[in-house]
Amino acid sequence: MQATDVLGNCFRSFSGIGYIHGMDSMQFERNNLDKAASPYLLQHADNPVWWQEWSPETLAWAEESGKPVLLSVGYATCHWCHVMAAEVFSNPEAAAALNAAFIAIKIDRQERPDIDHWAMDFMTRNYGQGGWPLNVFMTPAGAPFAAATYIPIRPAHGLPGFVAYLDRVLEFYGQHGDTIPAHELGWSGKPEPVPTLMPDWNGRAVLDDPVIGLHLDTYGAALDITWGGFGEGQKFPPHSSLLFLLQLALGADPAGRDRIRNLIGNTLDQMRTGGLHDHLQGGFFRYCTDSAWTIPHFEKMLYDQAQLLWIYTLAARVWDRPDYAETARGVLRCLRESFLEDGLFISGLDADTDHHEGATYLWSLAQIKELVGPEGLERLHGEFHISEGGNFEGLNHLILKKHRHDKSNGDRELLLAARKRRTQPTKDSLIVTGWNALAGIALVQAWRLLGDRQALEDAKLLFDRILARHYMDGQLARSSLGGDFNNTHYLEDAAAMLLFAGFLHEEDRGRGAILEELRTLVSSFRIDKGWLAARNADFFEIPATGFDSPLPSSASLAEAALVRADLVLSGTYRPCAPGSALRNDFQSWAWLHAQGILPVAGAPEVLPWSALPLGAVQHQADVASICRLGSCQALDR
Repeated sequence: MQATDVLGNCFRSFSGIGYIHGMDSMQFERNNLDKAASPYLLQHADNPVWWQEWSPETLAWAEESGKPVLLSVGYATCHWCHVMAAEVFSNPEAAAALNAAFIAIKIDRQERPDIDHWAMDFMTRNYGQGGWPLNVFMTPAGAPFAAATYIPIRPAHGLPGFVAYLDRVLEFYGQHGDTIPAHELGWSGKPEPVPTLMPDWNGRAVLDDPVIGLHLDTYGAALDITWGGFGEGQKFPPHSSLLFLLQLALGADPAGRDRIRNLIGNTLDQMRTGGLHDHLQGGFFRYCTDSAWTIPHFEKMLYDQAQLLWIYTLAARVWDRPDYAETARGVLRCLRESFLEDGLFISGLDADTDHHEGATYLWSLAQIKELVGPEGLERLHGEFHISEGGNFEGLNHLILKKHRHDKSNGDRELLLAARKRRTQPTKDSLIVTGWNALAGIALVQAWRLLGDRQALEDAKLLFDRILARHYMDGQLARSSLGGDFNNTHYLEDAAAMLLFAGFLHEEDRGRGAILEELRTLVSSFRIDKGWLAARNADFFEIPATGFDSPLPSSASLAEAALVRADLVLSGTYRPCAPGSALRNDFQSWAWLHAQGILPVAGAPEVLPWSALPLGAVQHQADVASICRLGSCQALDR
């Protein structure tokens, strides 16, 4: 069945409820986002555009009206989403043109990643690139035929103005509306069969494995030798690649660890010393707009904090780096001070403050001198790259000097205290299940690798709170805002929670029942064609992608969660195929477990982590032993 047929059936399936015939158009001739349970949608509630939420009623009205649909996707902390909202969607002329000829639907990509993925896939396949805001025009039956990201209100940079763009869309729709083809998401196919037994390592070094060798060659070819990271241009933290390589380093011999350090050490250093890092409070921004990690896009996202906390705790222990441990503790501080609300973590902090990007974080030399005095300014000159002209719109975003003088913690705290008195970025208070689960895993790692006992207690409470709020009738709700729930269902959330439950089960052996429930839930997303990313009644089934950026893909998370669930419950090795380097490295992270590269310790009781090798996995067993690289031996306790 074609995608249009599926989506069309979705549109038409609500006709029996009585929505289609004789619907009251007045209910749609207004902006209905004031009823939304999404911070992003609520940001658009005052627009003169007649925005609707994605709902059975809206979809049925689109078919009855015969108007094309504008599907506009964004998220609460998106800078260019704010720009378009202020310039275009708040403009009366633009709103009038849109209201007259289109049904306008707003989507929060964090609430509805299935719809976002479908729309973005259309955009990237047909235009070569995408981004947010994402504006897709489609027929009432759901066939997309045009897409754009930011569209200015007036012609600029070779782009038409918004109203002129709408005219072009309507002209195309009038000429071709009856013949517009469907957009169907492709399946990646069934995974190749993999051996059920671990390979016979027989004394071979881990890095000599051909799969691992291919990964290392791929990373080496893509590495920016000067600035770190992979590729050129703007730089995002390569979370999954770093996690795979750090986990690999845990299983490698000293020479192998040195080789991996030479591959990613510069990346870790550049990220923590450059503009990606918040040097006052701790934590990281989403990405940098240049290859040298200088100026970030100033939003902060929960999933970045979670994965970078995990990364720097691992790196601190693998290479005995106190500065990495310090960076990890800064991420913990950021999480506790800026993201934690009522025992759960919110999604993010806006890039803008009062419509100015990064305003909360920037400094003039005069402001710094007034706070810390001449001597403090001199100390900070020795520590940071700061100047009269600044590095961002005449102001200074703090970037650490690699060969800095003694740290000026007192001066930093003075600056941070002053920064906290400023107007703060708007928060995206959406509570997303899977992102909270990733944060919980990172907290467990902070306990195991940094010895932060409070982080473990926080993780246990977090898990219980997620279940209490989002787990109902054997299903996990995607998100909530206050008491309102987005009760849609995604593999990403189920898999992340299963992985989180597995980490906690190693600590007290008390999560067996919920592990089995979550394992069943994750497995329910598997069909003959492969993994389903989403399964929601108001949209067609979405196949899971294997691309890990910036989050592990739902397919990679599922494979990893199932592999570790088998290990922590029974010490058995579940088959798992490796991923492709730089595409699905989190699945390769799972593959390292399935290959027996990491130590797996069994004992009647929970063993202290200090008594086990780094990166060990624990399970209950009658006799204490530890297994690695296909061989097991008794464990001295």
